[in-house]
Amino acid sequence: MSPLKNHFNSWRDYLNEQLLLESRFSKALAYAQNFNKGSKQFRVKDVMDQMTDEQVATLKNGVERAIEYAKDGDPSGDNKYLMWVARFVRKDLMRRLQKYGKQWNTTPALWNDPDAVKGSIHDPDYVTNNIASLIVDNVIGLVEPIVHYHLLKQRGIMKKDIYDYDPTNSVGDFKNDVRVGMRDLRDRDEQDKLKKQAAGEADDLLETEDYAVIRPNTEGASCYYGWGTRWCISARESRNYFNQYTGEGKTFYFVMFRHLPNSNRYKKVALVYGKDQGHADPEQVFDALDEETGDVGLIDAITENLLHRVFRKSDVFKKTRNKIKGLESEEDRDKRLDGMKDLIARMIADPTEDEIPDETVLKVANYLFPDTYSEAIDLEITSLSERFDELIQETYSEITGNAAYHAEENPAGPKYEDYEKLFDQYAPFNNLYVNYDEYDTNSWYWDASFQIEVEDPHFKDLQIPEDVDVDEFADVIHKAIDVAGIYPDEVEPDGYDRSARVNLRPDYDEQSGLDGFERFLDRMNDIDEILGGDDFWETVVEALIEHGLTGGGLKELSDKLDEIEFKNIEYGMEGRQFNIVLEFDPVLARPKGISGTYFGRMINTFAGGNPTGPKVSDSDVGNNPNLPVFAATNLANSVGEITLDKISNIIKNKYEDYYSQLALPGFEKGEDEEEPLEALPLIDMEFAPRPDKIDLRTPGTERVPFASRERDKGAGGVNIEYPYNLILTLTNEQFWETVGADEEELEALVAFLRWIDQDEVKNQVEAMLQGTLNDAVLQYMKDNPQKTAKDLEDEGLPTSSADVEDEPQVAEQKINELYKRWAKMIK
Repeated sequence: MSPLKNHFNSWRDYLNEQLLLESRFSKALAYAQNFNKGSKQFRVKDVMDQMTDEQVATLKNGVERAIEYAKDGDPSGDNKYLMWVARFVRKDLMRRLQKYGKQWNTTPALWNDPDAVKGSIHDPDYVTNNIASLIVDNVIGLVEPIVHYHLLKQRGIMKKDIYDYDPTNSVGDFKNDVRVGMRDLRDRDEQDKLKKQAAGEADDLLETEDYAVIRPNTEGASCYYGWGTRWCISARESRNYFNQYTGEGKTFYFVMFRHLPNSNRYKKVALVYGKDQGHADPEQVFDALDEETGDVGLIDAITENLLHRVFRKSDVFKKTRNKIKGLESEEDRDKRLDGMKDLIARMIADPTEDEIPDETVLKVANYLFPDTYSEAIDLEITSLSERFDELIQETYSEITGNAAYHAEENPAGPKYEDYEKLFDQYAPFNNLYVNYDEYDTNSWYWDASFQIEVEDPHFKDLQIPEDVDVDEFADVIHKAIDVAGIYPDEVEPDGYDRSARVNLRPDYDEQSGLDGFERFLDRMNDIDEILGGDDFWETVVEALIEHGLTGGGLKELSDKLDEIEFKNIEYGMEGRQFNIVLEFDPVLARPKGISGTYFGRMINTFAGGNPTGPKVSDSDVGNNPNLPVFAATNLANSVGEITLDKISNIIKNKYEDYYSQLALPGFEKGEDEEEPLEALPLIDMEFAPRPDKIDLRTPGTERVPFASRERDKGAGGVNIEYPYNLILTLTNEQFWETVGADEEELEALVAFLRWIDQDEVKNQVEAMLQGTLNDAVLQYMKDNPQKTAKDLEDEGLPTSSADVEDEPQVAEQKINELYKRWAKMIK
């Protein structure tokens, strides 16, 4: 065939396909919009006759939108389902008009209600628009079931054609059948997936025409072969216990009985064998409903399966089988099957029963035992019930004997490779040791441990004595790691290694099976992370210091300070550092003419260059200082350093006066003292600003915000307390290098703390700090005046960061006068 002819044929097929699509769409739309015929069919013509042309057009527009939506969502590709939807749409529209029809109600609702308010629910225009929208919404809700139906039809799950469902009254049945079909499809897909997964993960123990015996070796195989049961070892939507139970040494064998209907509780039976149980009978037997039945359940299952086999296979029941197959209801079929089972059981139990023909009994006996029963007289010679019971017992022994032998030769539970693979998913552990070992065949145990030594590098500055009591050290370590959230099972002192050995054993749900091992590894992984964090070691250090195992040091200092009743000083450990804190509240006075925003930014600048450090509690002010980071940091440090220098100079210049109690109490001179101590103790100290503690409130206790670009607005008032903390810090190593190295230095520190804790002295130091702070603020305002948007614009900078609103500039001499007045206010 020539290329031209091929092209012609393709083009012709395409045109025919398009014509078919357009034809089906046109016919469906025409059907749905045939209101004349529809109104007669559904007896609402009297309502249609009352409608205006605009109302009819609105409904037709709604119908068209609905059919268009159905066309776009039609999964067939050729508008196969459009006419079915069109029939639904027309019925849906007419049904909504019936409340207004005289043929449906003795007192119908008025379509053209003269009292209806325009736009109300009784307004016919409103009703028309609402009906049009509802029609579209209903079709939108119908498209997804149609798409699902198409899929189910392709997969062979739904046999019924969509046109067998009347769209005028059976849409609910259609949706329900699709919903059931989709559930079956999901189950089938999941079962297929499990089947692929289970391949090679189960042992086929026995395979006969009556039953099969399977040993699942994995959770996936257990789910696949246990499909349709309620066994927890085959659960797919709730927790599955297969790995846990096999890890505990339980072995499972599934017996699948071929002749029982799926609804029978014995269709699948699970046999449970314990480890080294020593006999063939299963430890437990569970029916498909997960009811524990014991050995009797397995015997009943074998019995019923054989009785059903007789009915299904024996020629004598052929006509009855065909009748039962013709029953539509599965429930009816199962009921008749049970009846036939019971009938056959009566034949076997009493072959001479009058109601059952001898010929029928003989055929049943011959089917079961052809070598024994060939004539009626044979039934009198050999008891049929006894032979049947023997067959049941032989089958029972074959199943249980093979299962018990297989369980003994192939113990349950994961192998070394399984544990190794799981362990490798978590390894390496950097801070603890995890051990797992097989102490008996397929019996495993695991635990973990770590060791903390006295000479651990984390303790290098603690000066722990060489003769520290290791028992006491281990006890403190135990308490510390409890606080850290580890909760060990045992902490043992090791005098040889001078350490505390911490042992971690499995919890109750971590003791067996791969699931238990995984939970244990998961917990050890969390502990490993804790051990690798600084917070853990800070906790241990604090505990060692608190319990006095650090060669005196900070614990000695803390005990010494505990003997003093301080009024203003607070102290304590924070990690490895001992902090002594005294809060001061110097006062800032704000002069006229500056904005609250500028004032807040200036205060933040005096807090240093760290944007994440303490700042005024007003987010509109911002966190960044007005100066470069290094400049803000230097400025903040200088305030504290200048104040400390002033304190030091005062002490140096007036030291003898202190001893003579002429100025400062607390430095009484001893009779044997000759030379004065250093002015300040040998300890790191600094003044730390705390703008975050500034709390401005109105007389009505409402918070006053800083942020305002209006002059003299925001953070108003002449007395703003700007808290500062005087902080003295010591690590244990610093203690032994400074005040701990000399008893006199320690006494000097204590004397200094006694002195500065006094209200009189605290107020004097606060005044010095206030003077230094305000001097720095004055200089800052001169060097960094507040800027308007115009100032920033002139400098080529963004105007959004202006400190204050535009206002005529104040003459230089007036600014100087302003500074002078402000300086007088704070003296």
